[in-house]
Amino acid sequence: MTVKKRICIVMPSHWSAAFGGAECQVSYITKKLLSYAELDLTFLARRVNQSFEPNQYKIIQIQSCFKKLDRYAFLLGTKSLLESLNKIKPHVIYQRVACSYTGVAAWYAKKNNAKLIWHISHDMDVSPRTRDLGPRLKIADKKILEYGIRNATNIIAQTRTQSELLEKYYGRAADKVIKNFHPKPSEPIIKTSKLKVVWIANFKPAKQPELFVRLAKELSNKLDASFIMMGRIKSDSDYQKTLNDIKETDSLSYLGELEQSEVNNVLSSADLLVNTSVMEGFSNTFIQAWMREVPVVSLCVDPDDILETNRIGIKAGSYEKMCDAIVKLALEPELRAEMGRRGRQYALENHSLKNVDKIVELLR
Repeated sequence: MTVKKRICIVMPSHWSAAFGGAECQVSYITKKLLSYAELDLTFLARRVNQSFEPNQYKIIQIQSCFKKLDRYAFLLGTKSLLESLNKIKPHVIYQRVACSYTGVAAWYAKKNNAKLIWHISHDMDVSPRTRDLGPRLKIADKKILEYGIRNATNIIAQTRTQSELLEKYYGRAADKVIKNFHPKPSEPIIKTSKLKVVWIANFKPAKQPELFVRLAKELSNKLDASFIMMGRIKSDSDYQKTLNDIKETDSLSYLGELEQSEVNNVLSSADLLVNTSVMEGFSNTFIQAWMREVPVVSLCVDPDDILETNRIGIKAGSYEKMCDAIVKLALEPELRAEMGRRGRQYALENHSLKNVDKIVELLR
């Protein structure tokens, strides 16, 4: 009887409990892995939706030894994670979203002749910064992560920049640089006469949602446009002022957290995607927008200079220049349409689900 190859995916969250860019990407990887009958898949995560029923694989929750301190670090789940790994005895571990799980998985893999494939999900993952991390638990979490970076069997980067940071700060090159991926759009792309400008992200300080609210308020006097925000707010109290400002801006609407298909439907009729983040890994929303002929206007982020090099968006560099770029593209529909067409072509050629196969090659 052939023994199935045991694969463990280790993440802070399963996508049924918290949906972000990394969870989105892992959902596509999981689907692909399940197409191979010779693989036995288990998903380990701290945040799990107990009502979600997985098909063809198991989900095991990583338990914390002191839940009141969970928000400070993931290392409090070390005992639970190791117990699960020792029970499952995986041949290969795939870990994404940098945290102490990276180091714990690397330690287990070294001790048990297993492989750890670590996938960088953010530029900060490969930055050695420890200042401003706050409580000592967070600093310890970072140190355990760095052990994992140095001892992972293979490392996948999303961008050339991430590979360069990995080599600069940790002395090793990424084994593969694999671009993020999305399925080809199935919904029709229909642009209306009124300009639609969208912002998509979970509300966090680094995403700077308040800047888009400010932008919508100021540009409402210059443009006949509708402004739309989508994303999860963990606590309304943290963004009460932002929510109040949204309500007071007639041209701006907040749709809350949407299913992926709903986000794509909004993008299919959008004209511009605005990104106000300080830093990203590789924003999935960029790919989703490009595939639907939506140029990107970004405040700070342009992974590997893709926006500027391929002329599929604009990296502004300042709030004032971001506003100027939006006005320019709003008033020049032919330029906007051409950027959109190039964006779709670029995304279909570089960010298709064919990239999933490159990851699966390492896991199998």
